[in-house]
Amino acid sequence: MNSIAHPKPRSLALCILVGLLSLTGVAQGDDAKAAFQEGMKLLATGDYDGACAAFERSESPAPTVSTQYQLGRCNESRGRLGSAHRFFLSAAGLAEEAGDAARAKTARQRAREVEPKAGKMAIIIPQDRQVEGLTVTCDGIDVPQKNWGKAVPIDSGKHTIVLSAPGMETKSIEAQSGGPGKPTLVEAPALEPGGGAATTPTATPPAPPPPGDAGPEMVRKSNGAFWAGMGLTIGGGLAILGGVGLWVQDETADAPIGPIALLIGGSALLGVGLPLMFVFGKKVPAGPDGEPLEEAAEGAIYLQPLIGPTGAGLRLRF
Repeated sequence: MNSIAHPKPRSLALCILVGLLSLTGVAQGDDAKAAFQEGMKLLATGDYDGACAAFERSESPAPTVSTQYQLGRCNESRGRLGSAHRFFLSAAGLAEEAGDAARAKTARQRAREVEPKAGKMAIIIPQDRQVEGLTVTCDGIDVPQKNWGKAVPIDSGKHTIVLSAPGMETKSIEAQSGGPGKPTLVEAPALEPGGGAATTPTATPPAPPPPGDAGPEMVRKSNGAFWAGMGLTIGGGLAILGGVGLWVQDETADAPIGPIALLIGGSALLGVGLPLMFVFGKKVPAGPDGEPLEEAAEGAIYLQPLIGPTGAGLRLRF
């Protein structure tokens, strides 16, 4: 008699747990994708705060090249240039780890473009105050030792710097950063033995007004369509002007064929050139690779050719 092997309770429970974790991972992935798509739409409409919040929600279970790059774009657009610089560098680092040299180059180029426009701050820690285990954070973000004493890009406004070390009293500093120009210098106080926390205010010179809103990077949907449209539009305008001029000069005929042909031809050129320039050649937000975003095509106007037994024409579709 053949016996039927029944799964052990422990094995069955493990299989159920793995299945639940898999379903949870799929759900998180779907939520992250939906949040990212929402962020792209909000970025295209100019809601930069909402876009940044959506991109932050999409960073599950971990940051990616795309989310870090888009966080750089939306922070740049809302004037937080120090954060934008940091996110662009993070995107470049993740792209390099993934072996994606093209996106790493794009992200580093954006970081270089932002850096001169951002305010800078240097946290100076004298050698005798660099106690063992010292950690430094600025607004909750770790400041690595390689950046101590170095002027790095930072958002304009007030910042909280916290210094802590094992067995030492934690101290915090309030510092004000301005826009481009001379960096704000903050000298860290010496930590004293103890386990409490102390606040040391730091006075800084008045900050210049923050830089204006740069807006998202824009590229043309098609450079070829734009320049072709411009050429046709100029040619059409000249043809119409020429037709009107000939008609005025030719007073011997009621309907001179030459001027009428120029007017009709010029109008046809305008009818094709203007949509090429302002529909197919218009500027839309760019993606990480510098190409037009697919999401930006929503709500666009399309030029549809119509060919029938009695003639041909063009129709605009919304």
